[in-house]
Amino acid sequence: MTQEGVPVDPETVEPIGSEAAETNLAGEQFDVEIVPGADISPYPQVNKDIINDCTVIVSKIDYADLWGPPKSNVKTYQSVRLDRQSPPPDFQNVQVQINNRPAPSTMAGILVDHSLAEKYLKPGQKEFVQRKARDAMLRSRDTKKMMTVRRKKS
Repeated sequence: MTQEGVPVDPETVEPIGSEAAETNLAGEQFDVEIVPGADISPYPQVNKDIINDCTVIVSKIDYADLWGPPKSNVKTYQSVRLDRQSPPPDFQNVQVQINNRPAPSTMAGILVDHSLAEKYLKPGQKEFVQRKARDAMLRSRDTKKMMTVRRKKS
């Protein structure tokens, strides 16, 4: 991937707007935070190709992928897949797992607070939640910790 003709390393690129709060058309602030959680343990063996595949599948996460009952293969890309696992109460549990590998296969995961479900959002906020979820998934991969995505507490 290049940016203005300069090679870009997908492992070091921060998603645009990852730290900024958003405002809706009425000027109300809407902020979402990413909070590190427990270690993903045991963490699977990965290589550069698997890490790159994870970067690609994370870039393809849509807001709708975050919601629904547990399901394997919500999305797939080469050596990895996006799954929704059984969640704790009030959250969605979304994970990137390595294909065709016995446990451990989870290399990134996020818990998305139900307060970020569409019925609680205003127009334009879904896109912000989607970006934060992608950012959290990359942070999870890089830190080997589950990340929680929730409304920022005042």
